[in-house]
Amino acid sequence: RLAGGTAWLWSREELAGSVDVLVIDEAGQFSLANALAVAQAARRGVVLLGDPQQLAQPTKGTHPYGAGVSVLEHLLDGHETVPDDRGVFLGTTYRMHPAITGFVSELAYDGRLGSAAGCSRQVVDAPGGLSGQGVRWVPVPHQGNGSESVEEARVVGALVRDLLRGHWTDADGRVRPVTPEDVLVVAPFNLHVLCLRQAVPEGVRVGTVDKFQGRQGAVVIYAMGSSSALDAPRGVDFLYDVHRLNVAVSRARALAVVVGSPLLLEAPVRTPEQLRAVNALCRFVDLAEEQTGDGDERASA
Repeated sequence: RLAGGTAWLWSREELAGSVDVLVIDEAGQFSLANALAVAQAARRGVVLLGDPQQLAQPTKGTHPYGAGVSVLEHLLDGHETVPDDRGVFLGTTYRMHPAITGFVSELAYDGRLGSAAGCSRQVVDAPGGLSGQGVRWVPVPHQGNGSESVEEARVVGALVRDLLRGHWTDADGRVRPVTPEDVLVVAPFNLHVLCLRQAVPEGVRVGTVDKFQGRQGAVVIYAMGSSSALDAPRGVDFLYDVHRLNVAVSRARALAVVVGSPLLLEAPVRTPEQLRAVNALCRFVDLAEEQTGDGDERASA
């Protein structure tokens, strides 16, 4: 017998000991307090299922002494992936081309993540610069933009229109036209989402990173919006958040594209965490092929 419910259900006194095993899904977004409350429903054990490298659950207020950390993060105790003596790490992705997986694995999974057989077949064949597979960096110079960039929106619109004139090959080797459903355009800010939505063809999905967690597309374009770290409304900690970059890039099956101002690579930092976050974007650029907004492509140094 299988039953499902929220924390409000499993924490009820009359459900104490009602199941053999309780599985907490999305445990990377489940608080320790809630986990303790629902654990009373299980007679034999609790299984924590989730990915702590995805976006955390939105919270309000200040949570001192680690009270805002998820139950899964408490179990990992600072490790990026679960140690062998504490659980099972599922180290195979069935979504991303190996060239994308390589960056994501280095960024967030201790180098332990690999692509399933067949993912290497995924490739885009389209006019313009966004063709092939792997990761791309599209620098778009602009100044003074905080949470939206018309300059980036124009470039993204042109890139998407080129993509929709092409084809892509999936993991099973099937070749199909690129449709609006195959392209995800992602942004960190709602204002930039509105700006981008006006620039891309109808039917192309545009949203924030938070909205697209769990989604996928043959091509993902992440447009960052801010001209520099100093212009970003919530600063380095939000715009460069490693989990945010990880989620955005890992939605892609064949091509992951970051569009942003070159000034973002020169961000001032104040903490080791900020240094790691800015370095993550710089590392993406190092590994990516650079694609200019006018269609020229060249290998990154």
